[in-house]
Formats: sequence, structure tokens, C-alpha cells
Amino acid sequence: MKNKLVLITIIICFVSMQEYLFSSELEVPASNQVQFFKKILSTEKKLLTSKDKEIVVGIVYQSDNKLSKKTAEEFKLNVNRTIPKAGDKVFTFLLIDLKNNKDVISVLEKEKSNIDALIITQLRNVNYKLINDYSINNSILTFATNEKVMQNNGFSLGVGYKGNSVQVLFNPKQIAAEGYSFPSNVFEYAKKVE
Repeated sequence: MKNKLVLITIIICFVSMQEYLFSSELEVPASNQVQFFKKILSTEKKLLTSKDKEIVVGIVYQSDNKLSKKTAEEFKLNVNRTIPKAGDKVFTFLLIDLKNNKDVISVLEKEKSNIDALIITQLRNVNYKLINDYSINNSILTFATNEKVMQNNGFSLGVGYKGNSVQVLFNPKQIAAEGYSFPSNVFEYAKKVE
């Protein structure tokens, strides 16, 4: 009887901690990531000097993936609060739902709308390389919301921790391949990832 009680207690603890365990995949809070994202985009000459009046950012997520959906919602909430403009450009954010769709390219094509940047959340059963290739072919800057996703899949930008401090991560080869460049001082304290 005592063993059954211990087992039930362990199961209840595990089930109640699942949300915490899985939510830790978004290592840096969305509010902090949004601030870095804004600062970085505000320094990119190609975006700021284009004739377009807006900078269009797609947030790629999966509505049937609880963590991905939560991350997208947190980003959308925070960007609406904190990023109204960059110079004279207005930011427009689109939610791009992949719904575990393996045909990533057709979904991105459908939502294209002259997207300048993609924020990529944690996705399941999706080939990140397709997103990477698409971003290079269409000159779209990529930003991963998760440090491991950024590092393992070669996206341009991300945010992680260095000790207790938030640190920008950047992949110079991917940034160049996507057709962007930043002033050297933007990444002065950032971590280079290749």
C-alpha cells in the first residue's frame, strides 16, 4: 500500500511538472527576446532604407504544439506592446501556423506577403533546413526563439544565456547568405555561432 502511494505521488508530481519542464525550452523570456530582436532589426540598413513603409515579420509556430503556440502568443503580445516602429518603418507581425505541416514551403509561400524576417519557434516534425533554404532564397532574416534550435539549424539570430546574463547569438555566414549585414558594433558582446 505504501509503495502504491509513493508511486501515485511521483506520477502526480511528474504530471504537474510537465508544463514547467517543457516551457523551459524557451530559455529566455519572450519579452527579453523581443527587445533584442527590435534593437538588431533597427540597425540593419537594407530593412531601414527599403521603399516599403513596413517591416513584415512572420512568427512561425504550430497551433497543435502547445509550447510552440504559447511562444508565438507571448511574442505577439510582447511585440505589440514594445515594437511599434524602427526609424520611420512600422512593424507588422503575422502568425504563420504550420500545424505539423510537412510542406513548409507551401505554407510559407501562401503567407509570404513580402516577409522581411521570420521568428521561428520550437517546431515538431518539421525539417528546419527547408525554412533555412527558403530564407536564403527569399532574403528573409531568421531569428530562433530557442538557443538549441538556432545553433543546431544554422539560423541567423537567437538569444541565449551567458551565465546569468542574456546574450545575443549570431551566425555570420547565415546572415550573409540571407542577404543582410549589420554594423560590427551590433555583435560586439554577442556569441558567434557557426
